[in-house]
Amino acid sequence: SSTADSFIRFQDEGTSKFSLGFDNGDSTFAISTGSGLNNNQAVTIDSDGLVGIGTTTPVFTSGTGIMISDSTQANLRLADGSDYTDVVNSSGDLFFINRTSNGRILFRVNNATEAIRIAEDGSVGIGDGFQNLDPKNGLHITGSDGTSSGIRQSRAGSKIWNQEIDSSGRLSWGFRSTEAGARTQTFTLDDSTNYV
Repeated sequence: SSTADSFIRFQDEGTSKFSLGFDNGDSTFAISTGSGLNNNQAVTIDSDGLVGIGTTTPVFTSGTGIMISDSTQANLRLADGSDYTDVVNSSGDLFFINRTSNGRILFRVNNATEAIRIAEDGSVGIGDGFQNLDPKNGLHITGSDGTSSGIRQSRAGSKIWNQEIDSSGRLSWGFRSTEAGARTQTFTLDDSTNYV
């Protein structure tokens, strides 16, 4: 029909459970939990390939994707056997929740290189030195050299300051006037509390 929906209805002992088909009203492919496609749509795929769960009008700023909508809390659960992690949008706040009692949240780049690790106690590790280890302080930075394990502060139009551990294990502070400029070391402290 040019105006009616085309769908298959699934029933159990005469009671409609699901419907699957083309919703002519909004030109979408839909799965609903009712006897037709006009109400109770659970999954929608529009003509652009956008997928909506809990919404009939998935919207993205660019590209395609899956939109999950709920008036209280939208959830995406990733399960690995009995372990699972939730990505949640609730009241405008975004949550990453590892539901495993001693689970961590890891961020990797290039597939295998770990960039950030958040431990069960909330400690944050930055750098690639935490493979199978947890950070030992609230913020723990590690790296293979002073630059990758350093802390940097910069402000537009001002000098660039950083703190790093040098190749001798000394803690040093310094600055550079430009990104490409030479670093001027202003203060160094060794493990015997000697100032250099």
